Amino acid sequence: MTTSAPRAAGADLAAEFGTYAPRGLTALAICAIRALPWRWPARRLAALARLAISRGRQRFIDVEVHGNRMRLAVLGNACDRNALFLPRFQDPVLRAALARALPSGGTFVDVGANVGLFTVNAAALVGPTGRVLAIEPQPDIQARLTANIAANDFRHVALVACAVGDGEGTLTLHLGNNAGEASLNPGMAGASGKTINVAVRPLADIVRDAALDRIDALKIDVEGLEDRILAPFFATVDQSLWPRMIAIEYSPHAWATDIVAHMRDLGYRVADDSTMNWILVRD
Repeated sequence: MTTSAPRAAGADLAAEFGTYAPRGLTALAICAIRALPWRWPARRLAALARLAISRGRQRFIDVEVHGNRMRLAVLGNACDRNALFLPRFQDPVLRAALARALPSGGTFVDVGANVGLFTVNAAALVGPTGRVLAIEPQPDIQARLTANIAANDFRHVALVACAVGDGEGTLTLHLGNNAGEASLNPGMAGASGKTINVAVRPLADIVRDAALDRIDALKIDVEGLEDRILAPFFATVDQSLWPRMIAIEYSPHAWATDIVAHMRDLGYRVADDSTMNWILVRD
């Protein structure tokens, strides 16, 4: 089933930040779950809390996550759930790697930015003299990403509204019940059965159009197409644009080529890994 692009909750997203601040039992539940030192019971309680909150018809909650303002959806996106209830467990290895890699005035590229958890984190690290490109293909998620950028007044963040692939054109994006599972690869998408058509561009073209002169860190999370994006990028751009650090989502079962081995051949080394990402650096 092909659908038109889902409509964002425009009025909810346009409201001033703080309009949906948690109150009463919702605020107590968020604070209590965030304070739990164990991931498993925190996740179980977070699932119950989300269902209870959604019954009150509240769609969004305004909170701070790692010092940045975020308007998070109650349902429909695991990224929102983790940021709302489990921020300390949300890839601390990647957050630490970004803190090491991104200087004041630095440049960050977020391929598959979702609602912007790492986009806004990086924007805070590089400061107003830095640059951040946030690339996201889903129109409803783009609207929420834009709202989170605006809530922090990050004017040095540019949203690139397209998917990234190995060529330019229009392709079918397969949507998941979890917004973070959307993919151009139908085998990697969730089971919603919904699709939309999206513009697709090579990463090299996006970087060139943005007139970047360097990339200090790049995060790529595109549900199994990381190899088909990064290999042409390295083959096309000047080495001055090769990122100093790359965080790449674990998807080796979906890759046509071993992109991590290819990056090692190019001079990168695996500096760290988490349950979700490899962290590669180029010395």
